[in-house]
Amino acid sequence: LTSAQLKGLTETQLGALTTTDMAEFTETQLKGLTSTQLSQLGTDNLSALNSTQFGALSSQQIAGLTTEQIANLTATDIGEFSSTQIKGLTATQIENLTTENLSALNSTQASALTATQIKALTETQIDALTTTDIGELTSTQIGAFTATQLAGFDSTQFEALTPTQLAGLTSAQISGLSTETIAGLSTSVIGNLTATQVKGLTTEQIQNLESTQFTALSTTALASLAATQLAAVTTEALSALNSTQFQALSSTQIGSLTTTQIENLTATDIGEFTSTQLKGLTALQVQALTTENVSQLSSDQVAGLGAIQIKALTATQLENLTTTDMGEFSSTQIGLLTSAQLGALGSSNFNQLTSDQVAALTSTQMSGLTATQIENLTTTDIGEFAPTQIAGISTTAIQLLSTENILAMTATQANAFTQAQVAALSDEQVEAWIQALA
Repeated sequence: LTSAQLKGLTETQLGALTTTDMAEFTETQLKGLTSTQLSQLGTDNLSALNSTQFGALSSQQIAGLTTEQIANLTATDIGEFSSTQIKGLTATQIENLTTENLSALNSTQASALTATQIKALTETQIDALTTTDIGELTSTQIGAFTATQLAGFDSTQFEALTPTQLAGLTSAQISGLSTETIAGLSTSVIGNLTATQVKGLTTEQIQNLESTQFTALSTTALASLAATQLAAVTTEALSALNSTQFQALSSTQIGSLTTTQIENLTATDIGEFTSTQLKGLTALQVQALTTENVSQLSSDQVAGLGAIQIKALTATQLENLTTTDMGEFSSTQIGLLTSAQLGALGSSNFNQLTSDQVAALTSTQMSGLTATQIENLTTTDIGEFAPTQIAGISTTAIQLLSTENILAMTATQANAFTQAQVAALSDEQVEAWIQALA
């Protein structure tokens, strides 16, 4: 029979062919069958074709096979398809491949699947993919999976992805993964995620990362985290970062940490902050620092505190500073303290201010000195006050100056007393003041 004669066979005639008849068709004769005729062959007759005969079918003929024919193909039949024929399968035909037949595709056949065909894979088919099957897919094919399809991957399947395949994942695909899948990912997989992919993690996914997983992220990936993502990190995971990882975070990222996260940082964690990062702390974050953590700041870190951070220090934090801590503040920083903050300093800390630090105090700050601070001033301390600072002492506090301290003043200092201050002095203080004027 010629090709032209074969094209004239009716559906009834084709249906009467036996498997033996099918085995006698040559490649040329099979090529002469239309896709419609091929679709009319019984599943047994189609399976009776040998590899040479199957190989003779064009991708157009293959595309004409019915879903029933596709569903009834054996693993052996599928193994006879060329990569070109595989590419010819429609999305509907792909959906009707049995999980066994899909798994039977060899690496050459699997790599021939197009993005459209990949997207046609059903949930059942994806569930049945073995680690070997997954290993046969290219990074481009991995990137073709929809977020919904990829969400069907369990952690074992995800672990089968090579670094090259992982690179094919989009941020949208990453965000579609279930929290269970995320929680099951190894540190190796987490460590291979790019900055772009990490940006795709949802806050819920980040909250489900174990400390070991979070610390597996590269410094580049950590630096890419958005404020909302970083705010979702557990306090345990945040504290688990090493100094290199901590310092990979920008000051803007540091400023996005919640007060709860800040409160739970250890002194070691705080010690890993750079001065630039500390400048990123908001007023509320500074106030959330424990007194221990404030006290543990190094001289370089203290030097990095700006006006926002200095003015945010609470009375409790200032009360717990040691004289060594105070010595690390610059005169400019001391000058930024409010009168209330200055009043919160212990008398020992106030007395230990250097002459440069004292010189930075404004008259407004001086008005905030407490009774205890005034009472504990030494003659040396008094000698460091400028006339304008003397004039800033409140009338209540001035009454607590010892006569010894008044006598230690220079005439210029004594002459700086305001009328209100003089009026508040006791008789003994007035006598001392007159002597100081002389």
